[in-house]
Order: sequence, then structure tokens, then C-alpha cells
Amino acid sequence: MSRVPLGVSQKELYVAARRVLLDAGEALAAQRDALILVGAQAVYLRSGDADIPVARYTADADIGIDRAKLSADPKLLMRVSNIRAVSASFARLLQHEDRRIAGTAAIGLELLANQFGRGRGVGVAMATRTLAGALPPETIEALATAFTRGLPSQARE
Repeated sequence: MSRVPLGVSQKELYVAARRVLLDAGEALAAQRDALILVGAQAVYLRSGDADIPVARYTADADIGIDRAKLSADPKLLMRVSNIRAVSASFARLLQHEDRRIAGTAAIGLELLANQFGRGRGVGVAMATRTLAGALPPETIEALATAFTRGLPSQARE
């Protein structure tokens, strides 16, 4: 992120960014061995007080995936997120007092619904290609659309 959003302190941004990163790690716990945390913060921590012309802290991070270490169980891959927990998080975000946060959550839900909420969605097609031979296309479609139906209804209205 190039700048702190209006009305948000730098400290609040760092706390929120780390919370999101920890939540992602928790949600992907079943695949932890395949995850690689990548981000500028790691460079800063390793470089100490070196004179580098960049900010000392960052609110972004990336998670790389070592495909060789991914679980071979495609059903585990598709069940890695608890629908109740995801739904509760989205419901909380949709009701957030900060309209920017609520609006971003609504956009995310709409994208999920469009890509995974119907059998011919782009996300379902991608999952079908990725899991080709491991699961029948009908099973992938059923799992993806069922997951999406379990999310708050604002995504489908």
C-alpha cells in the first residue's frame, strides 16, 4: 500500500494487516507446509539497520505456494475453509461502521458469487481444470456452489 487511508492511523493499519495475515495462515492451516510467507517486512527484519531507501514497515505481504508440498487430497483443498467462520466474518464486515470496509466486503462477496456461485462461473472452471482427474467436474461444481450459497445473501442479491 503506498499510503495510509484517510482516517486510519499507521498503527491501526499495521495491526489490521497482521491480523489479516494471521487469519489467512489459520484458514490455510491444513496446507501450512506448502505456504511461504513473502513480503517486504521479512527483508526489513533481515537487513537490520542497513541504509535502505524504503519504508521500515509495510502493511502488505504475499503468500507463496510450494505446489510440490500441497496436499494431494483435493477434497481437503476444497474444504480448507470453514463456511460458518467465513460467513460470520463476512456478515461482521458487511455491518462494519466504516462504510469502506463494508463496501469492500460486499464487492468481495459479489466476486465470489459470480465466480463460484454457478456451475459455469470462471472460478468453478478454474477449479475443475486444476483438479482434473482427481474429482469429477460435477462434484467440484456442487462443492463450489454449495460453499457460495452458505455465504451471506448480500452476495447474491
